[in-house]
Parts: sequence; structure tokens; C-alpha cells
Amino acid sequence: IQNGYFRKCVDIVDSLCLKFNGNDGRILVVDFSFQEGMFLLICVYAPVCYVDRKLFFIQLEQWVTNNTILIGDFNTKLTRLDIMEGTTLRWDSSRDILKQITLRKGLMDIWRAENPLTHVFSRRVILQQGLR
Repeated sequence: IQNGYFRKCVDIVDSLCLKFNGNDGRILVVDFSFQEGMFLLICVYAPVCYVDRKLFFIQLEQWVTNNTILIGDFNTKLTRLDIMEGTTLRWDSSRDILKQITLRKGLMDIWRAENPLTHVFSRRVILQQGLR
């Protein structure tokens, strides 16, 4: 929250309150009201290691309430549509935890709901001088 960004957010929403910033910078929880509704915005940067990521998701669930917007880098793929063609969807116990949280807390992947059959892999890397 630098260079006036916090101030700009306050100008858009009615109230903005930092609830939690922790786990070595991997989670930011902000409470805000917008158009007479209260919302909780959770921004995550999940660990790359699946064992750490599983524990991270388990701890994350305590913050998810009604009207939660959950965004960030989850470092896992939820479906086969979320991986590059020619790769396999490997077993990942953290994915199961994230799916369970989604079901228990009534969350939805709005992009996937709007694009149910679209095959997209969002990570981009430079290999042999080209973007892949």
C-alpha cells in the first residue's frame, strides 16, 4: 500500500480496513464496504512446495467468510483445463484442500464459471528466446 494506492482504494469503497498481513507476506486480508455490502478481500501467494501449500490452504480457511473475494497466485491447477497441453495433472493434496474450502465456503472460480470449456494456462516463461 504505497504511493497513494491505499488512498485511491478508500476513494472507491466506503471503508477499508486491513485485517491481516502475514505468513511472510503470503496473505493479505482486507475488509471493505461497497454499495451497502460488506466484503472481505483475501490476496494470497501460496507456497510452491505442495506440503507447505497444503498447510497454507488449511490456515487460509479461517479467514474465508460470507462475501469473500479470494484472489492471488495459488500455485496449483484445479482442473486439466488449467494446464499446458502435453503436460499431466499431477497428484497434489493441496489442490484437494483448496477444492474442499471452495465447496464448504460456497466460493466459485468466476472465470472458470464464465469459461467452462476454455483451455488456458496463465503462466508464461521465456524459453529459447521465446515466450511460452
